[in-house]
Amino acid sequence: MLFTNKLFKQEIDQEVHDNLIRFSLGTFEDRALMKITIAKGKLKVDASYDLLKDITKIIAENIDKISIKGKVIQSKKKDEFDKEISGEELKELCEKNTFVLLNLTFGEYSVEVGKTIPKPGSALKKNFCKCILPITLLNNFTDLKDFKKLEISHTFVIEEVIVPEEYKNDFAQARIHAKRKGKLIRKIVLDKKESQKEIEFEA
Repeated sequence: MLFTNKLFKQEIDQEVHDNLIRFSLGTFEDRALMKITIAKGKLKVDASYDLLKDITKIIAENIDKISIKGKVIQSKKKDEFDKEISGEELKELCEKNTFVLLNLTFGEYSVEVGKTIPKPGSALKKNFCKCILPITLLNNFTDLKDFKKLEISHTFVIEEVIVPEEYKNDFAQARIHAKRKGKLIRKIVLDKKESQKEIEFEA
């Protein structure tokens, strides 16, 4: 499931927390961008970089074998791949590495991703990740149905950073373990009809 969907459902876990570490106090617009188009029985998904790992894991959990090409990065260690692996192996790559930049091919479906990690604070590309997927995966991205085109964008409003007492004198650990408290605002354009949802969270 996408971490933004988990936030809206108040299903807070470590993956949600890890996605919020990058945020300090303030308002962050145009995050977790996604456009879904349904045509000819297929699902076309364009998404920004901050949804890439979630999308890769969704695919990993729904296939047996897949061809991967690209790189994963953990700390300063980079590994490059061009081979076929199992869905479980792909899921493990996502869980063990901070950055996952893998093009995926499985049958008639594909995922193409950007080659470099966006710089912190830079504007996110709406189509950093371009996917052609089976229509059966739709409910992994949204609960909305019966549409041709869906666009979603998010604004994170971080009002408070709550640092556990044991990490208050360690800046690096404080950043990692602190909870972010604030609001998540979701803008939805469903077949040209706009709407907005908002929740409060602490994660």
